[in-house]
Parts: sequence; C-alpha cells; structure tokens
Amino acid sequence: MQRQSGVIIKRDGRQIDLDLYVPQTMQEMQIGLSGRDYIPNGVGMLFVFPPGLEPSIWMRNTYVMLNIAFLDQNGKVLAVKVGIPHSTRNVKGPAGSRYVLETAHIWGAVDLGDTVALAV
Repeated sequence: MQRQSGVIIKRDGRQIDLDLYVPQTMQEMQIGLSGRDYIPNGVGMLFVFPPGLEPSIWMRNTYVMLNIAFLDQNGKVLAVKVGIPHSTRNVKGPAGSRYVLETAHIWGAVDLGDTVALAV
C-alpha cells in the first residue's frame, strides 16, 4: 500500500496535514482500514475510484467508527457520512464522487465544503 502526504484545506483557509494510505490493488481496497482498533488523528485512507464507478464503502471487520468523506475530482468534500463498526451496509456517496477519504470519527477534521489536496 502506498503512503503519501495530503492536506485538508478548511473553508476558513486553515490547513490540516494528513498522512494517507492509498490502496493500489482491489484487494487492498477491500481490506481498507479493517482489523485496526485505533486510527491516530491525522491519519487516513484515500480510495481512488475510476471515473464512472460509484464509490461504495462498507465497515465489515472495521473496529473504529469512521468519517467517510466523499470527494469530487478536485478534492472538494461533497458529503461526510459516519461508518458504523462491523456494518455490512454499503455507504454510498453522492453523484460526482471520485475519491473517498476515511479518517477516525473522533478526530472530526473533515467537513462538507472542505478541500483535500490530492497528490494522485
């Protein structure tokens, strides 16, 4: 799995650094953040979906409540949903979603209208 840096640009201009894991294979995407019982603040997973494929996330075998942010092709946050541990319900984003950023729910740093600077 690839690691890279990113930044959340808040609507007020503040910036929050991110340490991102980026899955490179379908298997890595399916595993995601499952099996982890702790995700530090400032750490997340960025899923890159091919154009035209509707992003959908599930929480099977995930022990930590997550914020699931759906981003457009420019990194703008279109929606933020809460991922419930162990849920097998698909969490889908709005039309136009291209990326999904998962972070620890307790951190709460990603909000609707923020932008995530992507280096992908």
